[in-house]
Amino acid sequence: MSQFSPGIIIPTYNHGGPLKDVIRELSSLNIPLIIVDDGNCEKQKTLIKQAASLSPNAIIITRTKNGGKGSAMSDGVRYAQILSLTHVLQVDADGQHDLSQVKVFLDAAQKNPDKLINSYPSYDDSAPAIRKNSRWFATKWVHWVTLDSESKDVLCGFRVYPMETYIQLLDQHACIDSRMGYDADILIHYLWKGIQQVQLPVSVTYPKDGVSNFHLVRDNMRISLVFARATFGMLFRLPVLIARSVKRKHAKAAA
Repeated sequence: MSQFSPGIIIPTYNHGGPLKDVIRELSSLNIPLIIVDDGNCEKQKTLIKQAASLSPNAIIITRTKNGGKGSAMSDGVRYAQILSLTHVLQVDADGQHDLSQVKVFLDAAQKNPDKLINSYPSYDDSAPAIRKNSRWFATKWVHWVTLDSESKDVLCGFRVYPMETYIQLLDQHACIDSRMGYDADILIHYLWKGIQQVQLPVSVTYPKDGVSNFHLVRDNMRISLVFARATFGMLFRLPVLIARSVKRKHAKAAA
């Protein structure tokens, strides 16, 4: 592994307003802040440029059409590859995550360079019950398609990805969902590749005046299709996944 060189990717769609606070809090880190403008309108583009002006490390990558978080992350990762970054922290632009934990996650990545640093949410009273329930369902399904029950959450968009594996997935044209199924789908592909994870908590809030890009029926259907496809993918990988599962059980028994 080369010298630790992290950056942050911030997919942005209709969140130009809260992005200002996100950039302001991250500006002191002195690492690249890659803002991906995912096909925003002109008003939002103006807000994004204003936010980017708050940090000399902010870079705007512009997509001509909205493609979803997965597409935005792919473009951000490709730019991170040009910068020779070794790890990228995914941060949502809506300001829901506790950004004081960024250094904690980056430190964990530096100490565990070959592992994915995943988060699980610590909610306050603002979290809708239906969102909590859907996350439980999604997490159980990832347990099933990976034969790995260690993931505490699979939808939290606050993670540090080792770049080497991410580039491999992009180069292999892995069928990773481009929209709301992305967070679960990319995690599944990392676990299928045998990448271990370190899991840390992060506080999550849902502001009353916040703008959500999540559409309950449409996006839950899309996530269900992701898991249906992943079930077929699991079948092709079943011998390897079973062997890993047995190895984990033996390791726990010996501990």
